[in-house]
Amino acid sequence: MKNLSEEIILRLFFVVAVLFILTLTSSHLSQAITMPYEKPKTESEENSPRDVPPRLSAVYPNVQARVHRVGLLNICMTNWGFFGSGQGHPLYDLRESLGGCFNPNPDEEVFAPSAEYPAGSGIEYLFWGGFWIGAVVDTQYFTTVGCDGWQWVHEFFPDGPAPEGAIEEKSSRPGSECYSAEAMSEQDIIAVYTDTSADVPLSPQQRDTWDNRRHFPLNVQITQKSYSWSYEYAEDFVLIDFSIKNIGFKKIRDMYVGLYVDADVGHKDENPYGEYGAQDDICGFRHLITAPKGECYDTVNLAWISDNDGHGNLDGGKTASVFSTSSCIGVTGTRVVRAPKPGLQYSFNWFISHTGGAPNDWGPWKTENQKRWERMNPYGSGNNFPDNVLGTPGGDVSKYFMMSNQEFDYDQIYSCVWP
Repeated sequence: MKNLSEEIILRLFFVVAVLFILTLTSSHLSQAITMPYEKPKTESEENSPRDVPPRLSAVYPNVQARVHRVGLLNICMTNWGFFGSGQGHPLYDLRESLGGCFNPNPDEEVFAPSAEYPAGSGIEYLFWGGFWIGAVVDTQYFTTVGCDGWQWVHEFFPDGPAPEGAIEEKSSRPGSECYSAEAMSEQDIIAVYTDTSADVPLSPQQRDTWDNRRHFPLNVQITQKSYSWSYEYAEDFVLIDFSIKNIGFKKIRDMYVGLYVDADVGHKDENPYGEYGAQDDICGFRHLITAPKGECYDTVNLAWISDNDGHGNLDGGKTASVFSTSSCIGVTGTRVVRAPKPGLQYSFNWFISHTGGAPNDWGPWKTENQKRWERMNPYGSGNNFPDNVLGTPGGDVSKYFMMSNQEFDYDQIYSCVWP
């Protein structure tokens, strides 16, 4: 395991070409790192209140959502640790916040697309995706998640009530009301959020049922910057730059960073939970692709997802013989474009979540990792949901183990029926 003990700020660059997505699955692009405590400056030393460990306000945090709209990929970004709008779910289905440089309805909150491609088509490739961090603090394993897909847990928040912690927009377009000479793209969306509170005000449960305790904050600050363009060569992807800063008083060791992605591929007018909704999506990982001239291979290291046949309910499902404007024929993916240091560890894992538990709640594991988990499993039986043996990770230790397992799972189409 490689550590970056000299690094205080960890920077990651994730590219979405068309987007990072996995159906009822998880994609973790992980790396090991040690983050030492950075002594906070006083405001007299540097007039920046964010240089001291912030405390989540007791008032409702200023959570916001803003959509990238200048390219062909309309993706919803938030300032509380996840992307995507949860479109179609009765508890979520986020609305875009008021204002915005490219919001067609700036004076009212309207439902936000999650990851619509092409823009305006109504074809979605994402329910939501979350930023995960796992680390060792004082010899114990802890994780913080932007979302977890099933227990509706959110552990990152902007700092304080409105107007604190608001999303910032910049644009390189001279005619835009958000024009800035410092803009990196035609639409920059910038959010800062932290994990500093044991209270998780926007989650239905305040106690982890697997670890039997409240959330243990890692005291980190995330600066999330995402960029999009309308140019033909760049209109199909969004770049996301994550900067992680230790603002607590303890050293964070053996840290892994992951992207959890729950994708529901289909048209927005269809039932996302039906037979031809998320249930028939497939995912995998491509290390190499054939070069355009076919003389060699290019390294891409791309996690991908698609519908199994491009058809949905509106197309007649498996009996469809023609494609229509509602057909989800795209293949979407994510890859790490830039890491803070060469040689860091990466992995890719998928699992199928099922509230009935094992054996339907399942994902592939290597035999040696199964044995290693059996030796350290603090939870006992893994037959309940979330299944802590082969399926959905529940509890901090299980989530950390999955992010650090160094596996590259085989593509989902090669999975076998549980005996």
